[in-house]
This record gives sequence, C-alpha cells and structure tokens, in this order.
Amino acid sequence: MIASSSQALSDHDITRIAELLSSGLSKQPVIGANRYFDVVLGFVVAITALSVIWYYFKGAVYRQLMRTEQSFAVEALKNVDKKTLKEVLGDVDLPSWITFPDFERVGWVNDTIDQLWPYVNDAVSVTMREQLNPLLAENKPGWMSSIKLYRFDLGDKPPQVNGMKVYKNQAVKDQVIIEADFVWAGANDVQLVVKPIPKTLGGIEAVGKAVGNLISLRVGTQKLIVTGRIRLSLKPLIDDLPIVGAIHVAFVEVPKFSLNLTLYGGDISFLPGLEAWLTAFVKDNVLRPFVLPQAFVYPLVDSAHLGIEKPEGMVFVKLIEATNVPRMDLFSDSDPYVKMFVRDKRIQKSQVKENSKNPKWNEDFKFLVHEPDYQALNAIMFDWDRVNADDEIGRISVPIKDLPHAEPQDLWLEIFDYAADDEANKVVEDEHIINGLFGTVRNVKNLTTAAISRFERHVPLPERNKKCKLHMEVTYYKFQAQELRAAEMDETKTEDDCASGDETAAEDQHLKLSKEVVNTLKGGVLYVKPVQASHVMHKPWFKGGVLGSTTTCKVSVAGQSKHTITGHGPDPIFTEPLEFLLGGDDISVEHSEITIELWDYRLRDSFQGSLKIRLAEIIDKQRIKERYTLDGVRHGELILEMQWISAVASH
Repeated sequence: MIASSSQALSDHDITRIAELLSSGLSKQPVIGANRYFDVVLGFVVAITALSVIWYYFKGAVYRQLMRTEQSFAVEALKNVDKKTLKEVLGDVDLPSWITFPDFERVGWVNDTIDQLWPYVNDAVSVTMREQLNPLLAENKPGWMSSIKLYRFDLGDKPPQVNGMKVYKNQAVKDQVIIEADFVWAGANDVQLVVKPIPKTLGGIEAVGKAVGNLISLRVGTQKLIVTGRIRLSLKPLIDDLPIVGAIHVAFVEVPKFSLNLTLYGGDISFLPGLEAWLTAFVKDNVLRPFVLPQAFVYPLVDSAHLGIEKPEGMVFVKLIEATNVPRMDLFSDSDPYVKMFVRDKRIQKSQVKENSKNPKWNEDFKFLVHEPDYQALNAIMFDWDRVNADDEIGRISVPIKDLPHAEPQDLWLEIFDYAADDEANKVVEDEHIINGLFGTVRNVKNLTTAAISRFERHVPLPERNKKCKLHMEVTYYKFQAQELRAAEMDETKTEDDCASGDETAAEDQHLKLSKEVVNTLKGGVLYVKPVQASHVMHKPWFKGGVLGSTTTCKVSVAGQSKHTITGHGPDPIFTEPLEFLLGGDDISVEHSEITIELWDYRLRDSFQGSLKIRLAEIIDKQRIKERYTLDGVRHGELILEMQWISAVASH
C-alpha cells in the first residue's frame, strides 16, 4: 500500500513538495535574525534609559548633598566675624559688609525690595517711556536718521543690596545719610527701533530720508549688569510731621554698567558702534544726571520749608587756548568749542572758533561746588557741525579734591591723542577705529554725541601724530562760613574783616577772591535761549541778500555779550542757550536790561531787529517763555526762553 501510494505521487508533486521545504528552510534564518535584532535593540534602549535615569538621579543626589553642605557652611559662617572671613577668603571680591567695617548685612532690605519691585518696575517703565524718546532724538549720532524706544521693561529681577552704612556724628545735623552698595543683573526687556541711514545721504537730504524710511531695525538689550553705590539722604529734618522735608536719592559715583545688544533677525555687527554709543548714552543721560551732588528729590513738605543747599566752594576757570586741534573731516579745519561743567545740569559753553587749529578763547567761567570730594571739573571739546550732530574731539577731567585752596593752577592738559594709552594719558580712554556701515566709529569711553568720521581711517591726516592740548587757569576757592553769611544777609565783607593793614601778596589775592566770592553768591545764573525767529527782515540785495538770509542772535547783559550760532532762512531756528553768570552788583543795578539783537553778518552787516527785557522781571518770575515783537524793523518776531537760578540755590 505504501509503495502504491508513493508511486501515486507524480514527479510534479514531488518537485512541488521539495520547493516548499526548501522555501521554508530558507525563510527560517531570516525570521530568527529579525527577532535577534529586536532583542538587541531593546536591550540597548533599556541600558540607555537606565543610564540616563541613573545620571539624573546621581546628579540630583549630588546637588542635594551640595545644598546640604552649603547650608551647613552658611550656618557656620553666620557665627564667623568679619576679620576671620577676610582671612579665609583672601583677595576675593568681597561684599562691602566684609570689606568695610562700617557696612552691615541687611537681608531684610532685599526682602523689602523684592516685594516692592513689581510696583517700581511699572512706575519707572511708564516714566522712561515718556522721557527717553526725546533724549534719544536729541543725542542720536549723525549716521542714523532716528532711534526710538519700542519696549521698556525692567524685568522681574530686582537689584540686590550687598551692604549698608548709616553716617553718624556728621557736622551737618539736619539730615540722615544712608549709603548702600548694590548689584543688578537684570532680566530686562528693552527694545529700540533704529533707522541706520543718515538724514543727508550723498549730500542730498531727500535721498537720505527716502532710503532711511526703507530700513528699520529692532535692537534689544541682553546681559545688563549694573554695580555701584547709592546714597539716600533724608533732609532737612524739621520739628514737625513728617519730620523729614524731602528724600534725596543719588549715586555716589557713576555706576559700573555693561550690556550686550542683539539685532532681531540679523547680526548686531551690522550696526558697529551702536553698543558703544548706547552704553555712553545711558551713562551720560540716564545715570550721570543723578550722581552727587545732583539727585532725584521727592519733597514730603512744601518746598518753602526745604531750605537751600549751600555750596562749599567755587571753581574759577580761565579758558585760554587749545593747540593742534585735529580735523574731524577731510576738507576743513575743525570749528572747536568747549563745554565745561562740574555737574551735568549746569553746563557752560565757550564761543565757537570757526576753522581754527589753534583757537584762542580767553573766556572766564565760574562753577559752584557742593561736593568737592566727588565732583570734578570736566571740559569736553567739540567740533561744531552745521548739519549733523557735533563731533566730540576729546575731554579732560580734573578732580576738585586735587586742587589746592585759592592757588591758581596753570594747566596744559592733553585731551586728544590717537596713540595714547591709559598709562600715558589718564583723561582720554584708549580708542580704536571700527569699520562702520557708512563710515568709521571712534570707540571712546563716555562718547555720547555723534562718533562717526567717514574719512579718518582712509586719509592720513598729519594732525594725528600731534597732541591736542587745552590751556586753562583753574582756581578752587573753599567758602568760609562768614562769606556764606555775608551773601545771605546782604552784607559786603570789608578789608578790616579779612586782613590787617600789612597783608602780604598772598593775603591780597585771598582778599580779592573773597570779595568776588561774596559778590558771586549774591548773584546767580541767567540762561537766555533764542528759540526761533519768524518773518525777519530780508537783507537788501546790495548788502549780499542775493546769497540768502542768515541770522545771528546777539545777547547782551551787564556788560557781557554772546552770540548764537547762525540760523538760516526767513524763520531761523537757534539751538543753543547762552549763559551769563551775574554777580550781586550786576543784578542790583536799577533798570538793568537784557538786550537781544538780530543781525545778518554775511558780507555786510544788516540789522534785523532788537528787543529789551527788564532783568528784574526774569529774576522775579524765575522762568519765562514768550513770543516778542522785534523793534526797529517793519516786521519780525522772536520766541525767547529765559531762566534765572540763584547762585546759593543752584543745586
């Protein structure tokens, strides 16, 4: 039967069975390999997952152990005195409560600031949004057409106070002074919209405006770090509620400050020089105005009860000359002038000397000093530019505390040197040239005004190898108590009060200064700013009127005369205030007047009108801004802004 059944299988069936068997045997190894690969892959994934879990678990355990150790260390350090801490930690940058014995740790202050910070952020953000745009527009460099604030948020990280000190046993008894060291690494969100095209491109204003409107870039700040010392003064103390007349908040010195910029949608190197300019802008316009003796003042009582902050001395400056003033452009010499100040809100300015390499001024200036330990005489030389912002040539700074009392100092100060370093020149920072989009940038510390010079990298100017120096005679005079009393009581100091009949030459000089000081303290500062003239008389053609109309404003008071920069057209605009320091004898003259005259000095002088204002009216009203009709001509008007500040109350 078996044989017959086997014989029943045809050759075709046998062949088919063999094919099936061979097919099954060939597929079996493949199925086994796939299963082996899956097992290996699963094992690898499991090992990897376990490794990751173990890594994070071990890290978490390690961090917990470190926190525990740090907690034990902190608890142990709480019982260690400052001397031991300083010995253990060595030369590490320590907080002020360790470095200075009169500073104390005040953790509760930081806890208080943490709770107040959201409200402080909201209040400051609103104020800055209102005030920053005008400042940005006023100080923008010449290589951009506009810069505006887009967003301002200080973030949720408040400053941290590292130590605090209360001054004790002060000579002045009617105030409380508190100083605190702080550090702020803020997570702020400040964004600016920049149009990096000058208004005048290729000498054509329309082209600059058209191209500038097409390019608008948004820039944000990163990694803001500010460190410094702040002073809180509660003064004056009064014998009635609320006991304190006002709260004064000020920086002891300009805080150290740094930031990084980011360009949204691009690389910040597309705007070279912006970071240096913005850093200087913040220092000069946001921080420096609140450095001692200036302060933010919040009165708690009526201003009549706040009293007057008395100055401690006065700096007499005779600006004589400058030598080797460098050219700031290719085709002409600079038009130099000098701004001087001992506090930013009281800037005095010299006359502009057009196309002068070695200008001579011989002008006198006086500055009241309220904090001689912190204030300095600053002089900044600019190159006046009719179209763009004025270029800063350089600056010097003379600390008041380094000046001897009542001894004139004849100073030749180097203010500009392309090759200078910090050791050779202490008053001018190292600078280097950065290639810019539309020129080059001189990267100089505290550079706020326009810093673009398009040719100085490409054209070898011979002035680069010569040192520019400023020649001044500076005298610091420390006030005596009787001089302040004489100024307040309207009493003139006599020779008998000061010295005997056989006084020496030094005593003569001291007496002369003393009389001048009392006279100055009885006076004040008059600011006269011609804003704009309108419908001024056109110059006759035979006097040069065919060349167009130019107008210069001449202001005279108490024997002093100063001129504005020339305005153009029938409605000229004037941008600079003129300052007059008037003594007590100047303002005591009956019927003393301020005389303003408008002239066109091109080719032949042409009178364009005048007006007179009583000085007593300005002193009584303190501030005036009005439109006046010009006298002596058929038509013409002038908008004037004037302010009077008493010398003793100048703070």
